[in-house]
Amino acid sequence: MIGLGCDHSGYELMQDVKRHLDERSLQYIDFGCYDKSAVDYPVYARKVAYAVKDGECSRGI
Repeated sequence: MIGLGCDHSGYELMQDVKRHLDERSLQYIDFGCYDKSAVDYPVYARKVAYAVKDGECSRGI
């Protein structure tokens, strides 16, 4: 399982990454953000980092 997270400036790139993973049938969890509204990246980086730390995900992007 791959954990995904980004801020508003990385939103479009994350959509591309998700399509890439879907095409290869790779599983992921999207921890946000979920649109182009301004957010702080540390909030989402922390969610992904803790998912990896806790074993929920094997890696994070």
